[in-house]
Amino acid sequence: SQGYRRDSDEDVEGLTELCLRASAAGAWSGSAGGSVAEVKTWEELAQVVLIDLRKRVAREGSRKNTEGHLKQIAKLKGQVTEHALERWAFDRDPITQPSAFRNRQETISHIHRAKHNGRQVIDLTKTISKLKAAKPTGAVKKEQERRTEEIKSTPTDRQMQKYLDKLDGMEQWTLAIIATYGLRPSEAWHVEAIDEDGWLIIPGEGLTKTGRHIAPPLPSAWVERYQLKKNFERFQQELNARWKIRWEDRDGLRVPLNNSQVSNSLYKKIEQENIPRLYDDKFEWCRPYDFRHSYAIRCFTSEETRADSSEDFARWMGHGLDVHERVYLRFMSKTREDEALKAKRA
Repeated sequence: SQGYRRDSDEDVEGLTELCLRASAAGAWSGSAGGSVAEVKTWEELAQVVLIDLRKRVAREGSRKNTEGHLKQIAKLKGQVTEHALERWAFDRDPITQPSAFRNRQETISHIHRAKHNGRQVIDLTKTISKLKAAKPTGAVKKEQERRTEEIKSTPTDRQMQKYLDKLDGMEQWTLAIIATYGLRPSEAWHVEAIDEDGWLIIPGEGLTKTGRHIAPPLPSAWVERYQLKKNFERFQQELNARWKIRWEDRDGLRVPLNNSQVSNSLYKKIEQENIPRLYDDKFEWCRPYDFRHSYAIRCFTSEETRADSSEDFARWMGHGLDVHERVYLRFMSKTREDEALKAKRA
């Protein structure tokens, strides 16, 4: 059994289960702790899973956590078993370290799905069930979701405009188009055009996180103030030349591989003070994604959108109504919400 320890009651119980299953089946199903297809070391396991992962998952940002975990797993000692992977997964506590635990759970799922020479590399069915059962429920789950979704900063229009006025060139255009249309930062690289009515066209078909949708400018005066339509082609070309999108064909669809990386490059340039930072009233650094949060609140509070519904706002931002109300509107101040509701009623 190698990877199991005689001084661990949990290991003894795990090995007992394997013996009982083998007795009932009349034979061993493979290596103790899960059947392994032609993989003898942790380094081999990590390599074949990595190859499989890159075949299945195109976007680098979607693979980042699992690729980092596979580097850790490659350094494990002892026999390749399900039990050892289970211990590795539970090395992060689902209550006190929920994000890290979920990331490890995702990696376990990728390892379970991986195939080598047409065969499953290792069967982790039991581990996946245990991980699911360990996830918090009830009040603990709600509190974790609240912390995960909490928005730290929502700069006001006045703060945003004063900040954008200090910038120029491609940097001003990029941050202004994110703020004016509530974009996910990486969408700035892919937006198609601003039409004659000032609405922005955001593509789908794998280029962005959601399907194709359009969004109005809020406030509409920013389109002219920051020359968003006039300089659209020029500055979007500069943006794509500065931080290049890498592409790959997947099932006849041209897919961007590094959306998260290019937007992180923009964050890094701001972080290094090459572009000034914007701070809100609480002295929180307002990152480009926070501009999207402000757009969501602006949709609800602006005089320009009093006749529009929350369903419209959610569509403009490319997400569902439940996300819009749960994540964005929940962090709007009650005073602003009350004022907006009264204005709509009037």
